[in-house]
Amino acid sequence: MPEKTQKFYFQLILIVALMVGIGMLPPFGQITDYGMRVLGIFVGCVVGWGFGHNYFASILALLLLAFCGENTFDGVFSGAFGHQSILMVLFSLLFCFGIEQTGIMHYIANWILSRKFATKGPWFISLAFWIACSVCSALITNTLPVIILLWTMFYAIVNETQVERTNTWVQVTMIMMCVTGYTGSVIMPYAGWNLMVFGIAMSSVPTLSINLFAHTTLMIVLNILIIMTIFLVSKIFWGKKTQNLNVKRIVDDKDLKMTKQQKFGILYLVILALMLFLPNVLSADVPGIAILSKLTATGSFAVVTLLLCITHVDGKPLMEPYTAMKNLPWPLIFLLIAALYIAGLIASAQTGISATILALLNSSVGKLGIIGIMAVFVGVGCLVTNAINNVVCVNIFVPIGAGMVASVGGDANVLASLLCPILYLGLVLPSGSVVGGLMHGNAEWLQTKSIYKYASIGCCIVVFWCVLVGIPLGNFLF
Repeated sequence: MPEKTQKFYFQLILIVALMVGIGMLPPFGQITDYGMRVLGIFVGCVVGWGFGHNYFASILALLLLAFCGENTFDGVFSGAFGHQSILMVLFSLLFCFGIEQTGIMHYIANWILSRKFATKGPWFISLAFWIACSVCSALITNTLPVIILLWTMFYAIVNETQVERTNTWVQVTMIMMCVTGYTGSVIMPYAGWNLMVFGIAMSSVPTLSINLFAHTTLMIVLNILIIMTIFLVSKIFWGKKTQNLNVKRIVDDKDLKMTKQQKFGILYLVILALMLFLPNVLSADVPGIAILSKLTATGSFAVVTLLLCITHVDGKPLMEPYTAMKNLPWPLIFLLIAALYIAGLIASAQTGISATILALLNSSVGKLGIIGIMAVFVGVGCLVTNAINNVVCVNIFVPIGAGMVASVGGDANVLASLLCPILYLGLVLPSGSVVGGLMHGNAEWLQTKSIYKYASIGCCIVVFWCVLVGIPLGNFLF
């Protein structure tokens, strides 16, 4: 038997053993028998995804879940495939494929390479992308479409400069885009994620009143510190690995002349940005805004994708739908389908997993002071959200954290604001968040070991500044 085949079957046996074996262990804490089976399937999935078996591990997990408790095959698969985030990922990927077909990414890549700052070195190009991720995510309050779009732009630059995809510069730049995208998306007080965090905090501390101006100021300061630290760390620790990297490409004037297709690409990018942005800043009474709000981000992507299909230039559509569907990253989509469904089960009262984590937190940090409680929740919150799911962690950490801080005379506003970026950063494991799953599913560009390494470093940088500057500055502002 070939060595490659032996390796595959060894990994297969290990994945199945974890999924089935852990579920046979005796429950602990408040975890139920059903919860142990879910936990085993989750651990097996993480290992399978780490080996790169996205489709196999995801489908096997859903099949095994169908035989757990009172679950049924139809119930599990319809619940998993019908998740709202899956629809948004699907349409955003179709949109980005269509935009890429217009050639606008090639134009933007050449435009960036023609700027003076790009001649200073590859990390200055990275800095531009990190700032763009933060700002764009703040404006539309949605990181996922920004990441997909800017990754596509970055692909064009990498291809233009003929840099190896496994190069440290490529890996760090793409992964840190996800970090700065998530930290930037919580700047604006009207972000849906922030409103969810604030709402849960207020349910725990009814007297709480969020100071939105203070929150925005605090997040802007933290984002500047985080981006500059990522840039400096990259230059200092990985600069030598990119000394001979040739990104100083001379761009011909003809590369900066837009074609008809590229002009339509710009037009539809602007239309999408307005559709995502305007409902956040204008009242629903303004004509058309109520319709945009009803569409949501998923509907906006669907509309613009349809426009790309029906717009013909020189006798051809900007996007051929069947070609687009053939080019979708299906392993990524199946990974997200399983990861999001399992995350919901982990948060369920039937499994007892979340309750066990809550009990552990109550017993370990209850006697610390205000600063200590905040620091522990920031650090542990970032650690746990990378393993479970950011939405799940909000429901675990925000209510108990806000209640603890308020009970010892502290301002729960500060912790609630700091937990907005911290609990969003589920990037190290694919189960942490949709963007975490997106990174792990992008095996064509990102290596699993790179995600573990650089996403962890990015999270540590965010935690460092939230504790060192966020806590004292937050107490001053609030």
